[in-house]
Order: sequence, then C-alpha cells, then structure tokens
Amino acid sequence: MLFYKYACEYVLGNIGINQLIDAAMECVSDGTESNNLYILAGLSEKLNSWSEILLYYKLTLDELKLKEPTKIKAVEYLIEYYCKELMENKILPEVFLNQIKETYYNTYNESNGKYYLGIKEFMSIYYSIDELIEWKYEENNLKNYNEIKNIDKKIENEYKLCYAAAKKYLDKNKEIV
Repeated sequence: MLFYKYACEYVLGNIGINQLIDAAMECVSDGTESNNLYILAGLSEKLNSWSEILLYYKLTLDELKLKEPTKIKAVEYLIEYYCKELMENKILPEVFLNQIKETYYNTYNESNGKYYLGIKEFMSIYYSIDELIEWKYEENNLKNYNEIKNIDKKIENEYKLCYAAAKKYLDKNKEIV
C-alpha cells in the first residue's frame, strides 16, 4: 500500500510532516480511499498547523488499519519495496541505489550505534559506481575514448549486479515469510 510506504519514509525522516500532504495527494490519485486521507490531502502547510497534519496522518493510519512502523520495520519494508520497483522496471538502477543509500543513512540505530546492514551489497555497488564515475570525470586524469567506454561498460556491469542483488534480496526474504 502506497500510504504505508510514505509512513515508512516519514518514520525514517526521509520526508517531513509538510510532505505528508503531498504523499496523501499521491495516494488519493493512486486510488487509496479513506476519508481522513482526503482531509489530509486537502490540508495546506501554510494554513494548517503541523499538529493538525500529524493528527490526520495518524487518523489515516488508523482508518486504513495500518500500524506506524518502527525504524527497522520501515527499513525492511522500503528495501523490499524498492527491490520490487527495480525488478518490475518501475525505477532505474541509479534511482534505486540512491533510495537505498538514503534509507541506509537514515537507519542509524541509536540503541546499538549501528546501521541496518541487510543492504551491505547494495551499498558496495553504490560506492563502486560512485568511484567509477568520479574517476571518469576527474579533470587531472585525461582519458581517451576507449578508456571512457571501458568505464561506462564497468558502470553498466555494476547496474546489472544491482538487479541480481535485488533479486537475491527478494528471494532471501521470500524464504523467511
């Protein structure tokens, strides 16, 4: 459910209270039906207080029979959500990796001082691509056409690894459920 995705984003701090209005509008246009969602979508961050926006967010969760996720549950849901989006070709690997990176950096667990490591492979791919792109555009390192083509090929291979890692992640989690 799209609204739960936004609840996860909100819990992790990926979106703020004022962005819940836009999220509600997107959910309404996507076909989610809820009286409180309609009210939330009709609010204005300029005219309504944050407490009012938050109230209708919580009422929408209740009406849709959704429980606000914990940080770890939000991370797990979003990773699975983005993996499915990638595998269904709804998002590009670049977008996928940026979403995973954003989710990763917003998952710091205050209680034990660690990041959620279920996505270590994705982060490795992200940094490999980042290094290749940085090297490709490094100004003091003149490259010829063949070197640039070779770098592009390596980046493309990393994106293919991204698809394989997403499939592996989904298959692994399917076994658990």
